[in-house]
Amino acid sequence: MSAFSIEERYVPIDTISGAFILRNEYETRFSGLEDFSMISSTMATSCSEEFTNQLETQSIKITCDQDFIFDGNMVSANTDFSNLEELKIDPQQFGSNTLALHFQQSFMAKVTFENKEYTFTVTSKADDDLDLENQVTVLMNF
Repeated sequence: MSAFSIEERYVPIDTISGAFILRNEYETRFSGLEDFSMISSTMATSCSEEFTNQLETQSIKITCDQDFIFDGNMVSANTDFSNLEELKIDPQQFGSNTLALHFQQSFMAKVTFENKEYTFTVTSKADDDLDLENQVTVLMNF
């Protein structure tokens, strides 16, 4: 998982000073039948893609190893805060297979972080019960 500024979405950063994105890129593999010699008399008009190990979006949780203040309330360390409306969760499972967490300006206007390192942990589950977990540590500098 990596952190990116909202302005430069493709340049990883380790120091946060404004709105940012945490992006997790999951390993993706494609497989297909390359040798059709075993299938001598078959015709297909379409071939649908089948995705396995799809991310269950309702299972996404995000925690932080430090307490912080959001909208005047304490969010305790290691507490899931994925339900905050100002946090945009964007799972993209086709093509890039990424999960992006957008800490937009509306979120940043309501949050108070101390100037120190924070480790964010994202956990989720795939539809075959595979547990996924990734972390990133960033320095908050406001």
